[in-house]
Amino acid sequence: MKIKASNRDVTDQKPRSGKLNKLCMSILAATCAGLLNTNTANAYCIPAFPQNGDVVTCLPPTDPLAPSFFSAANNLTVNVDSGAYLSVLLGLGGTALALPGNNITLNNSGIIDPSLLGLLTVLSTGTYIGNANPSTVNVTNNGIMRGTSGLLGVNLADLTGMALAVQNGVGGVTNIVNNGLINGVPLIGAVLFPDDIPVLAAYGGAKVNGTNTGTIIGRMAFQSNGTAGQGNTFINSGSIFGGLSMGENSVNTFTAVTGSTVTGTGLGIYLPVLGLGVLFAPTGVIDGGFGGNNTLILQNSVTGTGSGTAGVGSAPSGTYINFQHLVLNSGTWNVSGPGSYFDAVLNGGNAIIDTNTSLGFGLITGNGGIIQPAVTALDLANPILLAAGGLTALVTEPLLTLSGGISGTGALTKAGAGVLLLTGASTNTGGTNIAEGTLAVGAGGSLSANGPLNLTQPGATLDISAALGAQLIGNLNGVGGSQILLGANDLIIAGIGAGIFGGSIDGTGDLIKNGPGSLILNGINPFTGTTTVNEGLLQLNGSVGGDVLVNLGARLEGVGTVGGDAIINGTIAPGLGLGIGTLNVLGDLIQNPGSIFEVQVNPFGQSDLIQVAGSAILNGGLVNVISVNGLPFVMGTYGILTATGGVSGTFAGTLPVLPFLSFNLLYGPNNVNLQIGRTALPISGVATSPNQSAVGNALESLPDSSLLKTLILNLPTIQSAQEALNSLSGEALASVTSSLITAGQFVENTMLNRLTSPMDYQKDPNRPYGAINFWAEGVGNWGHRDGTNNYARVRVNSGGIFIGADANTDVTRVGVFGGYSELRNKVSQRNSVVDVDTYYLGLYGSARMDRWVVRAGGAYGWNEFDSARHVVFPRVDEYLRADYNGNTAQAFLEAAYALDNSWQLEPFARLSDINVSTDTIHERGGITALNGWAHHQNIAFTTLGARATPFLVQRDTYNITGHGMLGWNHAYDNLNPYATFSFPEGGAFTVSGNPIARNALAINAGIDVLVPAKSVTLTLNYIGQLADRVQQNGVMGVASWRFN
Repeated sequence: MKIKASNRDVTDQKPRSGKLNKLCMSILAATCAGLLNTNTANAYCIPAFPQNGDVVTCLPPTDPLAPSFFSAANNLTVNVDSGAYLSVLLGLGGTALALPGNNITLNNSGIIDPSLLGLLTVLSTGTYIGNANPSTVNVTNNGIMRGTSGLLGVNLADLTGMALAVQNGVGGVTNIVNNGLINGVPLIGAVLFPDDIPVLAAYGGAKVNGTNTGTIIGRMAFQSNGTAGQGNTFINSGSIFGGLSMGENSVNTFTAVTGSTVTGTGLGIYLPVLGLGVLFAPTGVIDGGFGGNNTLILQNSVTGTGSGTAGVGSAPSGTYINFQHLVLNSGTWNVSGPGSYFDAVLNGGNAIIDTNTSLGFGLITGNGGIIQPAVTALDLANPILLAAGGLTALVTEPLLTLSGGISGTGALTKAGAGVLLLTGASTNTGGTNIAEGTLAVGAGGSLSANGPLNLTQPGATLDISAALGAQLIGNLNGVGGSQILLGANDLIIAGIGAGIFGGSIDGTGDLIKNGPGSLILNGINPFTGTTTVNEGLLQLNGSVGGDVLVNLGARLEGVGTVGGDAIINGTIAPGLGLGIGTLNVLGDLIQNPGSIFEVQVNPFGQSDLIQVAGSAILNGGLVNVISVNGLPFVMGTYGILTATGGVSGTFAGTLPVLPFLSFNLLYGPNNVNLQIGRTALPISGVATSPNQSAVGNALESLPDSSLLKTLILNLPTIQSAQEALNSLSGEALASVTSSLITAGQFVENTMLNRLTSPMDYQKDPNRPYGAINFWAEGVGNWGHRDGTNNYARVRVNSGGIFIGADANTDVTRVGVFGGYSELRNKVSQRNSVVDVDTYYLGLYGSARMDRWVVRAGGAYGWNEFDSARHVVFPRVDEYLRADYNGNTAQAFLEAAYALDNSWQLEPFARLSDINVSTDTIHERGGITALNGWAHHQNIAFTTLGARATPFLVQRDTYNITGHGMLGWNHAYDNLNPYATFSFPEGGAFTVSGNPIARNALAINAGIDVLVPAKSVTLTLNYIGQLADRVQQNGVMGVASWRFN
């Protein structure tokens, strides 16, 4: 049988003259003899009579006299294996596979073909599935599914002859996946185009989801989804040689995948099915459904949305009809012809268009997609909404015009060598990017006023010469080789961020810098208009051709060239961001009142310079001197302004104002120089204390080349200078001497506690004479000495352990001891800490003569110092350490008279002497480190007071004795601990530390517990010194053992 072919345009839906009559020809009779293919195996399916929920497998071979399969069971899964065949009896017709139950799954890897046993004269169906009930139907075809067709009239009587017919009720779901071949064959004598044959129908009102990765030859039709708002779907990544109708008055979605095809050579007429509401679309047509709200999706992936522009597809408007929405996700698509879409969304991929309405006549949303014209001079009047992904116009033709308005938050990107002309207003905030070619603004057009303009490649051009006035943008960025053509129009830059433009600006219009952001011009800009800086910063590293006007609050920086005059009402700062540099002015420099000329200088004698070819007219303004990178100012003379045409007028003054440095301007006929020198105030002139004055005089004696002196001279305020003098003084290294003298008094108390303890046993007749007592003591002390305006408050904490032994006779006691203590001397206001470890040896003794008692003792301590100071003031932040040694030597002599009363009251008088010596000190850690002279301090004390030791408890097994002492402690000589230091570069000075109190109340109170049977005594003691600005407290615990 011959299949008649036609090359008719598939978009032509009108039948040719005389064709309809040919459809009504009678079926030609044919003889079936000899047509039976005896080489073909037939299928058999097991189980032959399945129950609900069974799995049926169809395998080769089958009895050719019973080649079909029927089951009305529900929840049935039927698998037709590869090599298996289902067909009908030759001459009798029927259905090769009929499954009229609910919830049917068919997986076909074989052949389901009613014509398999020979050419037919009777219309027969390949596969029929389902019924009027709603259920879930799944059909997957990996093999061949075939139907038959006879005459085609203006409509079809029913669906007999379908390769696949699925009935499913409203609320059900029908899923059809074709990975193989679906087609139909004509009956004997029928003359048909293969793609005209109806092959697939889904009806009943269920939701239909179709997927084709294989080949479908013939027409397909879906009945409308009966559930409102759902619609049917179809994904095509294969070949459709025929047509598809997706159902009227619905919300259907057709997804075309790159590489897929939709073609047709058959008749361009619709074929309805009587009474079923099923309509077969013409061949070569995908009909979304008349009266619906349907979407056509274009992408390069079957699953997901795909990405990028890989893969090519075609979406001509005559092929896809009755789609109201177009969505392009990925791939490259030829969207040709006039489209009737209400809107188009370009999420990705590339839409190649050839008419003004290829994307429809409504809103175009750009969210990562590309528009590319296939012909020149297209004009898209559609409004464009730019989402976050933006839109790229790839103009490979000479011209593309966008005359609709552009809005949204995304960016418009211009690519391609052609011209993109904007004649509509742009309000998008994402800005504009020009990668290639020219973006031109025409009459009625505008740029994104709130977004940045970025020229990202050499050759990229912005042309606003044909615009109807000034153009406003956010920030401006551009690489070298890009250009902006102003014509006579102004370009206004009003961004809040930073912009860098390395291209060129040409024309006669003005460049206006508004907004708080910054703009750096690195290129040659020959435009002759005025550059006006109203706000923010303009850094000119290239050149501008005309005048530059800098208004109040704005800044001009850089090392470039002003082609005309520079009128400064704001700030002019040569170099600055680029370090020290020269700014050139080819016209005049006019420095007006209220303006600022910022000059950078460095310690190497270099400074910024304004070099004027014309005249420098100085009408006031300030010169603000800045040190480069925070380096200190160095005294000297710096050239800051030259003018070939002469200098007239003066500046109003200079900044900064420092205590020790002056900034003076020296005017010549053609230049202005800056002289940095000393003020009349010496460093010690800011001092408010003797220590500050001593340090200031030492610093003043340093040579001018001294870095430390230079840093001090650069201090910004008198207060910062006073704080620096305090930080440099090293007074904590002197104050520790007083702390060690106080520690010596506690050592003295340790000896006295032994000499006055109940271990004398004068009340104990059982005490053997000559017994030896061993003892151990732990002690902890804490206290503070308040500061004055000369020295800071000191906090002292110490602790130690002592062990010793002593022996008694009836009138004497003598003992020896050793010990170790740790002391911390902390001066928080000077960020200083000194830790001292001391090792002691000592002797003590007493003698009794009637009621008189004489007590004496002495000790020597070896001191190891570890000091840490943090010196911090502007430009200085140093941590200093030192390790050094010293010693403490002390002695005392006391006379007491014991009164005969129950309290054992004992008045006494004591003379003490303590001497603390310190070796030389060498700090390390920076230029502020000190070298200290060896020094010592000797202080004598007298103490007048009385002590009492009443028995509190007397038992056979233990005694408890209380003891207390109250005295007046008076110190002699100069109490201030002095220390002499010098800096590494010289300059000796002496400072005073925080002294001890001259007069203090001495307190000692505690208890002794004596256990005679164990020969053990336990003592707990409080020791304190209280004075006007001094408090020192201590607690000690003593345990002693007697050995006969």
